[in-house]
Amino acid sequence: MNLHSLSCIYLTFCLCSTSRYKAWFEYVDEKGTGKNRPFFTYIILFLCTGFLLASIAINGWSVEPFSVNPMIGPSAETLVILGAKNSALIVEDKEVWRLLTAMVLHAGLIHYLLNMLALWFVGSAVEICHGFWSSLLLFVAPAVGGTLLSAIFLPEYITVGASAGIFGLIGACLADICMNWSLLFNEFVNRENRHRHTVILLVLFADVVVNSLIGLTPFVDNFARKYTASVILLLIII
Repeated sequence: MNLHSLSCIYLTFCLCSTSRYKAWFEYVDEKGTGKNRPFFTYIILFLCTGFLLASIAINGWSVEPFSVNPMIGPSAETLVILGAKNSALIVEDKEVWRLLTAMVLHAGLIHYLLNMLALWFVGSAVEICHGFWSSLLLFVAPAVGGTLLSAIFLPEYITVGASAGIFGLIGACLADICMNWSLLFNEFVNRENRHRHTVILLVLFADVVVNSLIGLTPFVDNFARKYTASVILLLIII
């Protein structure tokens, strides 16, 4: 099975998947039991933190010089050991699992902190509104799809990062805002919260810009971000 076959399977999976809003009574009922907590967000935070600590440990509890890795993190060799995207290993050694492990690895401390901050605020908000499985799909599908296309079109680069998945969650927020624009920014219905919604929208766009700039550094996959952003834009237009 080659990368092009994997990309076809991935697209079929995405097209066959559906999501829905939680009804208000479901939200209220689950709030009393604690079931509406963002457990998927907790899991990704835990995995990313564990992999970051493991990468520093394998790197001899040290980080590479700033000139080599400006994200304050380990070497490329260490990231490959832990499962970074490496097209040659994915194709020749059939290490398809790298499409998953790459999304919980980070190039360094700066990369990790920026992504986890965005994941905590955006991911938890999406999960509370849409549920565990919808959040899993919104995060994993863009992350795997972005890594897959990066492996196809940028095979010479070793990259890591949860940013494509976070972009998927940001896309869900932006789609929500666009679909409910007339309600969120209605002066009569939301007289007190209109400015708050505007701030949230600006923060989401600022996060996209900051993450795109971070993607210009070594080991951080900007191609995956561009792929996810393109899909998000297309879905919003549709």
